[in-house]
Amino acid sequence: MIFDDTAKYRRNITLLLAGRAVSELFSSVFNFGMSLYILNITKSGLPFAMSLVCGTLPKILFSYLAGSISDRINRKRIIVICDLCSGISLLIFLVIFMQSGSITSIYVINSILATISVFFSISINGMLPDIVTEQKSLSTVNAKSQTISSLASMLGPVFGGMLYERFDIASFIILNAFSFFISGISELFIVYAKENESKKKSSVVVNKNEVKLFLTERKDIHQLIVSCAFVNFFLAFGFTVPMPYIVNNVLEMSSVEFGILKGSLVAGSLAASVFYSVKKISTRIEERYFKSILGLGLVYIAFPLSVSFFTDFRILSLLLIFPLSSVFIVSINVPLKTILQKEIPSTIIGRVMGVFSIYLSLASPIGNILSGTLVDRINPLIIPLFSGVILIVIAVFSIYRKAKKIEIM
Repeated sequence: MIFDDTAKYRRNITLLLAGRAVSELFSSVFNFGMSLYILNITKSGLPFAMSLVCGTLPKILFSYLAGSISDRINRKRIIVICDLCSGISLLIFLVIFMQSGSITSIYVINSILATISVFFSISINGMLPDIVTEQKSLSTVNAKSQTISSLASMLGPVFGGMLYERFDIASFIILNAFSFFISGISELFIVYAKENESKKKSSVVVNKNEVKLFLTERKDIHQLIVSCAFVNFFLAFGFTVPMPYIVNNVLEMSSVEFGILKGSLVAGSLAASVFYSVKKISTRIEERYFKSILGLGLVYIAFPLSVSFFTDFRILSLLLIFPLSSVFIVSINVPLKTILQKEIPSTIIGRVMGVFSIYLSLASPIGNILSGTLVDRINPLIIPLFSGVILIVIAVFSIYRKAKKIEIM
């Protein structure tokens, strides 16, 4: 019996991660290919920016709805339907696009795929605690999922560039469509049955304030979600926007050097993801989370200081700082996701994750806009320095507060 349960667990995780790997990789390939197409056809950055907006808005608009549906319907059914709908949507898009060649149709398909992805991601995050038999293995599975995302981000543009050059646009779209079908078929074989299905149908639908009550009672969970939103804001504000500006405009580094630095970001993320997929985080997860925020703050402070005082070794210092920032970001994401999956009841995890997704989706654009406004008006090195200081304050305050709470108990 133990053997059967272990075999079922391993098969479930393998099928889930394999399906996610296929869909995420080819989504990255498709997004890169469509970006190239837009830039080649329009020769303008504005249409490209519009396509990015189409991918961001659905997270804000549909996250809570996706979480609500995830709490009411079998999550395996949702992720299978999502993959199949993505494949069908791409085939319909192919027919329309080949007839019109309209850029608008690309905006529409990006919005549709992004909307489906919201339902898929929230459902799969809520499903993981139900199929991971040992709670201490959650961090390992989350890390493996993060590894898949990192690999997809790294390999997607590589494969996308190769396929875009060798295949026509129709073959390119068909390939991505069938990747979703393969992913959906693999997920059909996952053995998943929610033990509290009847309870969900009788109580969750009635109590619309259940999430609000939970977050009020579990202030620690709410504070974790808010703290991550602040991290996301300062990631965008202090690094995502000023980093390329400083490297290209202030330091005037070559495109080759900038490409190497961008690659080091992915390498750091991948290395950290692989590390956490091997090493289980079973104790002091929250402490690791806040220490990682502290580490990220120190890295952000080191960024402007290194380029100001170590000018002769700036490329070497940045090759250390950039991957370290990715390492700490993964070290924030994996423990946080594990904490939320362990502590949030299965009956409301979808809606809470929906609230979480909205917070993050709002934080990044606001950070990007503010940073983009300031980067031309003040010394851009001040922006990551300020962000690093604030992140350290958040981390130190949270660690101190946690320690005082333990003393009282």
